[in-house]
Amino acid sequence: MNVNIKYLKNINTQFNINLPGSKSESNRIAIIKNLCKNDFNIENMSSSHDTLIINKALKDINSNKSEINIESCGTAMRFLTSYCAITKGNWILKGDKRMHERPIKVLVNALINIGADINYIKNNGYPPLHIKGKCLNKSNTIYIDGSVSSQYISSILMIAPLLPNGLIINITGNIVSDPYIKMTLNIMNHFGIKYKYINNNIIIDNQNYIPKNITVESDWSCASYWYSIAGLINSNNNVIKLNNLKKNSNQGDNYIRNIMNNFGITTEFDDRNAYIYKSINIHKKLNEIDLTKYPDIAQTIAVYLAGKGYNAKFIGLQSLKIKETDRISALSNELKKINILFESKKDNWTLFAKNKFHKINNICFDTYNDHRMALAFSAFSIVYGNINIKNRNVINKSYPNYWNDMENSGFIIK
Repeated sequence: MNVNIKYLKNINTQFNINLPGSKSESNRIAIIKNLCKNDFNIENMSSSHDTLIINKALKDINSNKSEINIESCGTAMRFLTSYCAITKGNWILKGDKRMHERPIKVLVNALINIGADINYIKNNGYPPLHIKGKCLNKSNTIYIDGSVSSQYISSILMIAPLLPNGLIINITGNIVSDPYIKMTLNIMNHFGIKYKYINNNIIIDNQNYIPKNITVESDWSCASYWYSIAGLINSNNNVIKLNNLKKNSNQGDNYIRNIMNNFGITTEFDDRNAYIYKSINIHKKLNEIDLTKYPDIAQTIAVYLAGKGYNAKFIGLQSLKIKETDRISALSNELKKINILFESKKDNWTLFAKNKFHKINNICFDTYNDHRMALAFSAFSIVYGNINIKNRNVINKSYPNYWNDMENSGFIIK
């Protein structure tokens, strides 16, 4: 079922947005809660489909249900691979068709090297997995490639304190999404875990998690779509209040405020919230935009720049190819519909948008079953006035209330 989004020029310019709790923080806290010996309270837990899936999977594991289906949730597949590896029992970890096309060999090899019993059920290097949970005491040292996905490292980090001899993790290669590794460590530290992170080496001794209540910050990835809206609305008077965002955030995607500051979008904070508004109308030239550490905001930025008619060069997008869809191809395909090119050459990607924006009546953007495609492309409603996006429910993966938030802000959603 498609969603139709219509933008009116007299739209309300004072927005008050209650963003969902951070999916990334919530999913890590869910794992840690199940690794703790005692319970604790979690406030502002994400209502995203991914977090619901990971919580259901953990409940099934605790009930000794051997077959765990995590559907399209890549975070759950990666985090639960390590979790099941140390949890006594026989586990089948599977997902949907796309999940079985997403590689996991780097993580599995690292776990096998410290004693895990994991086998591939169908294709070598890909889910579904058969895992026999046990004590992992073969070695306390691993080497893992950090250039594919930071979630592999976060997955192992969370079980590291419970290994009999602790763990020394040596990260090789160019680390992608390093802020997510630091987020994992900061959350672990909240629950009492001590660690050392020096020169791509992380040392964690054997120790126990200490239960402690926690409040999840709102999701900066979800905030990014409102930055795009703020920049594309042709008004200098709109102020968007984004509730429960911190200036000093655990989330790497708060880097969106640095990028958008180059395009005249200012961010200010009070004790609990962020306020964004357009302060200037000039474009500061960026020779290139490096998103190696922040790949989840790539679609937002690409769509925003396309809507403004700005050319741009990107680096650090390699990990987008193994997400919910091949996000590089998806972006290229959908931008072509409006005569904008998004082309790659080796490890560089260039957006050719200047003077090429082409309006088409009744334009419909495909989502490729990827929530971030729908969320990012929704901002084109401001440029077009009226657009359609396929699969309106795909946003449930991270931001279930987004269409309602747009509607409450003055957009017409059908």
